[in-house]
Amino acid sequence: MRLLGALVALFITVLFSTYAMMESYFYKNERNYTSTVKNEIQILINAKLDMTYELAQNYALSQKVIEVLKKREFKRFYNDNFFKLQINDYNNIYVHIVDAKGKQRYLSWTKKSLGEDILKARQDLARIYKNPQPKKSISVGKFDITFKGIVPIYDEDHNFLGVVEVITHFNSIIKELEKDRIYSLVLADKRFKKQLVYANEKNFIDGYFISTQNVPYVLNKLYKSIGIENILHNKKEFLYLNDDTLQHGYFVSVVPIKSMEHKTIGYYVAFIEDKHDLWQHKLVLYGLFIVMALLFLLLVILVIRKYDEHKHLINVLDREVKRQLEKNLQQIYTDPLTGCYRKLKFDQDKEHNIGKYIVMFNIKNFSKINEEYSFEVGDAVLQIVARRVESILGHKIYRIDADEFVFISENVKKEITLIKKPFIFTPVSVPDHDVKIRLSFSFSAIKNDGKDILRRLSIALKQAKSEPFKDYIEYKPTKNERNFAKFNALLYDAIFIKENAKIVPYFQAIVDNETRKVVKYEALARLMTKEEVYSPYFFLEVAKSSGFLYEITKIMVQKSFEMVMQYQKEYGILLNLSLNITEDDLLTKELATYLLEMLEKYSLKPEQITLEILEGITASGTKNSIAQLKELKELGFKLAIDDFGVEYSNFERLVELDIDFIKIDGKYIKSLDKNEKSHHIVHAITQFAHSMGMTTIAEFVADEKIYEHVKAVGIEYSQGYHFSEPSPTLG
Repeated sequence: MRLLGALVALFITVLFSTYAMMESYFYKNERNYTSTVKNEIQILINAKLDMTYELAQNYALSQKVIEVLKKREFKRFYNDNFFKLQINDYNNIYVHIVDAKGKQRYLSWTKKSLGEDILKARQDLARIYKNPQPKKSISVGKFDITFKGIVPIYDEDHNFLGVVEVITHFNSIIKELEKDRIYSLVLADKRFKKQLVYANEKNFIDGYFISTQNVPYVLNKLYKSIGIENILHNKKEFLYLNDDTLQHGYFVSVVPIKSMEHKTIGYYVAFIEDKHDLWQHKLVLYGLFIVMALLFLLLVILVIRKYDEHKHLINVLDREVKRQLEKNLQQIYTDPLTGCYRKLKFDQDKEHNIGKYIVMFNIKNFSKINEEYSFEVGDAVLQIVARRVESILGHKIYRIDADEFVFISENVKKEITLIKKPFIFTPVSVPDHDVKIRLSFSFSAIKNDGKDILRRLSIALKQAKSEPFKDYIEYKPTKNERNFAKFNALLYDAIFIKENAKIVPYFQAIVDNETRKVVKYEALARLMTKEEVYSPYFFLEVAKSSGFLYEITKIMVQKSFEMVMQYQKEYGILLNLSLNITEDDLLTKELATYLLEMLEKYSLKPEQITLEILEGITASGTKNSIAQLKELKELGFKLAIDDFGVEYSNFERLVELDIDFIKIDGKYIKSLDKNEKSHHIVHAITQFAHSMGMTTIAEFVADEKIYEHVKAVGIEYSQGYHFSEPSPTLG
């Protein structure tokens, strides 16, 4: 009986330990699920705040806005498309402009208060007028909880003209999350109830103002049944709500909305649809666990009764159970191909290694190994790499995906060097296939803070591929990370699908400074969607990272040449054109052939086309690139150096290529009338160009004053808004 009691006690201990492990596993997955959503909401809130502030900055720098305020022609603000937005992802954006005297001159939502002094009612604006500084905030006003960006407006002489205020709401964040079936409830804290004097009284519940529009019926039912206070002040990391009438349950997670002073002014409540029925799966697993436990208990009782007769059988059974448990754990945590740990094991282990560095690496051009040899060879290479690296490090590593591996590091630089060294001197040999392959790797690293580790490591790993001479790239967040996916998709659509977006040329005139007549047009790339037209500022880096630059250049050449041909046929006038080309275009070694094909197709001559290249290509470009530029020059194309003066120029290379035009960088031209150093630099560049028989072009000529200085220095041509804005048509 003592033996029976001991075995039952052991069984109960194992049972509850296993249950605790299952509970911990499910809780961690559910917590990670809701934590990821929390992080995404915070990122979206920060992005919306930055977008609002950047819109205000754009309006404050707009020459049209400055001109209206200077001339006091305030009615022009209400012309159609005057405030056409640069960013189309967000709706319900409101613009408010106040002049230098504190008078309201434009309110996008009404005209009733025009001309009124706003500073007495708005202390935040009054403070900015005393000390003009830009400001961004999330705050609760009289109507709602909103994002605000307030920026002072100055003219070119630094005279204060007023301020522009841009106000936005949470609508776009809510719509973005709804794509993943995450429903939102935005609440202003109840201490603002009296302040929300123009708010709809029906939108208050338990003293909190509901800022969300069109809350789904099921959510109304859920949060009213449990109560707002119980949701906001629940001590658990998340709630799980369900109802017999609902198709799915919901995880509920709360993100505090904080002001710029880090005070909580509201709450973002996310109702995350349990679209994978995690809760039901959990209940099923628990049910199966209980049934198995009962069966196991029955088996134990039967075995114990026969214990004296079958002691040996019990020992065998015990060993088999342990073996099966170990085998199951190995199957769960181990990659069957390489023997490394799987991603599931990494997700657990990273929680116990906070503060340590995580390193990700992959095999350069691994896809080529699969293509040129076979998938069997590729698999063998992965196995060999995994074994070698684990032998070098002295512990198991994790295989995350395909050829991507991860390990936890105590000394990043030392361990990466140890991994690289044997592969540099010894090729990987695959005897069964009689193959020897030399391998190299890309590495990225990040200090483990437990948040979104693999995504950030992958971003840094992509950068490492473009910087092969660095030992590794340590992840650093960038402002444009969130825009990459958006513009990468738009560019892919514009280049290959050609439905929802397209690449189009816009043309800006280049004029003779003596006659003020147009001598040619520069074709500028634009990314056009149904709602917006984007300049290269928004998509150029994405295009370079994704390898789309040459495809964009081909589209620009084809469309620009076609429009020039049509213009010449219609007006009977020979037209000259400037086009930008990049280092990526030259690296393809196909540019000259493609240009000649398009010239023949559209009946144009090389002498009509000026190819604009960045100064860096002439100063440090590859031999192949320089050879192609010489070939293009010999074919009759004219060459121009764009943004001259930004980098260190190779003057010998300029002479070698017989450059026709030098475009002086706009940052010197814009300050030509105010900055003596800029004047000396522009004068020196002009004198050098003239001595070498090159023609000079001034960029960013914005007004008559700059134009007169440009002429006085001796620059032949000008380009800028003083003469024409970029336009989708010629002429």
